[in-house]
Amino acid sequence: MSKVSPEESQPIDTLRLTETAARAMSDALDRQDSIGPNAKKGHLGPPHYPVFRSVVMELHRPGTTAARYLVMQRSVGSESMSLFHGFFLNAGTACFVTLRTRDHESVQVAGVVRSCRLVQGRVHEVELAFNQPVDPSHFAAVPGATGDSAGPAANRSAQGGETSKEYTSDDIVRAAEQLLQIARRGGTPEDRRMIEDELRRLLSQSAAA
Repeated sequence: MSKVSPEESQPIDTLRLTETAARAMSDALDRQDSIGPNAKKGHLGPPHYPVFRSVVMELHRPGTTAARYLVMQRSVGSESMSLFHGFFLNAGTACFVTLRTRDHESVQVAGVVRSCRLVQGRVHEVELAFNQPVDPSHFAAVPGATGDSAGPAANRSAQGGETSKEYTSDDIVRAAEQLLQIARRGGTPEDRRMIEDELRRLLSQSAAA
């Protein structure tokens, strides 16, 4: 890992996804991945810990100029991380991601795309494998880590389960609007049902707030 300077060219934001909308989408994916015959069995290797934050990813494709994108981080582990991006990436694509530590420092981490799947509309979930292991407690709340008082109930690995979150009414309305925009861009009937279910949950929280 290496610290980076903020003096870089402006990255391209292909999603314009808020943290609140990303959390809601992640919750829906966790539920979808935990049920049915195609239930996802979690990430390969050590567990992931949730962290929702806009970060910069720099892609390096053979024969092309490096491109920088603003993406939404979803989770991080010692050997890999998950993020939301605006288009499909081939496995094996080399990249650098500028993560932010819990002390608000920027650290660049090198890795390669391990997998990529379409979530809804143009939103894709990308899993990156790091070239060198990292300490996830530098970037996310990890149960049992030194100096971290968060307990297991406050953190769930991305291998399953949900984290209880509290939204304000304004957060919920913004998230609902973004999810509606994503739904309008198209997708499978299953994608639309997932979005509709999440909208109902958000709206019910808004009514209770």
